[in-house]
Amino acid sequence: MRAVWITIIIGCFSAGIAQPVSELERAIATWNDRYSEIAYCYGIDDMGSIDEQNRDMIRNMLIDPANVWMLTGDVTRPEDLVLRSAADVPYLAQSESYEEWASRVSSLVDQATYWFVLTFGLPNGTCIKSVAIANDGQILYNSIFSEAFHVEGNGLLCFRALGFNIFGMVVARAEAHVDAICNPITGCLMACTHFCDAWILAGIARKNCTISVIGQCCKLDYDFELRSGIWIRIFGLTLGIGGVYTASGSCVDCCKCRGAPAPTPVVRPY
Repeated sequence: MRAVWITIIIGCFSAGIAQPVSELERAIATWNDRYSEIAYCYGIDDMGSIDEQNRDMIRNMLIDPANVWMLTGDVTRPEDLVLRSAADVPYLAQSESYEEWASRVSSLVDQATYWFVLTFGLPNGTCIKSVAIANDGQILYNSIFSEAFHVEGNGLLCFRALGFNIFGMVVARAEAHVDAICNPITGCLMACTHFCDAWILAGIARKNCTISVIGQCCKLDYDFELRSGIWIRIFGLTLGIGGVYTASGSCVDCCKCRGAPAPTPVVRPY
C-alpha cells in the first residue's frame, strides 16, 4: 500500500522572496510528478536571510558530503534512478572534481540573500534535508533540483537532445547534423559538412563524431555522454553522483548525380 504523504503548506513570505519561493513550489510539483517514487518532497521551510553571521555555516552545510544528495543514474531509465549522497561514494569528497564543484557552489553562496530547507522522504522511511539558496530574483542552487535533469527532443536532420533541470532551465545539449554539398549542375557530391556539439552547464560533456564518404553520401557517426553532478575515475571506473545521458547512432545525407546537361546547340548564320 502506497504511503500517504502530507505536504507542508507554505505560509506568507515577504515580497523579496516571493519569486524564489514560487520557483521552489513549481520545482517541487515537477519533482513529485516525475520522481515521487524515488523521494517525495514534503515542502519548504523558510530559514530567513543570509548575512555575514550565518553565511559560512550555510556554505558548510551545502558542501558537506553528508548533505550533498543528487539524482543518480541513467536519465532515460527513471525506474533505475536513485537519490545518492556524496558521502556514499569512496574518495569522491577528496577529489579535485569535488573541490571544483564546492568552489562553484561557494561562489553562489556569496551571492545569496535567502536560504530554505527542503524535506524529502525516501521509500525506506528515512527523511533527508537539502538546503536551497536564493537571491531576490531566483533560486541559485540546490543540489537535488539544480543537478537533476531529463532529456527531450530528437531530430534536426540527425540528432538533437536538450536537458532540462527541475526548474525548467536548459542545462545540457547534444546535437549533431550532416549536410552533403551537391554540385548545382551535376547533382553529384562535392563535399561533406557536419556539426557536432555536447554541452552541460555543470558536469562532464563528451562527444565523438566522425564523418565518412560512402559513394554519393555523407555518413556521420556520433557518440555523446552527458553527466551532471560530480564524477571521478578510480581504477578505470567512473564513480560519482549525478544524472547520466548517453546517445549514439549515425545519419546519412546524400546527393544524386543526374549527369551534365546536354550542350545548347549553336545556331550558325548562313
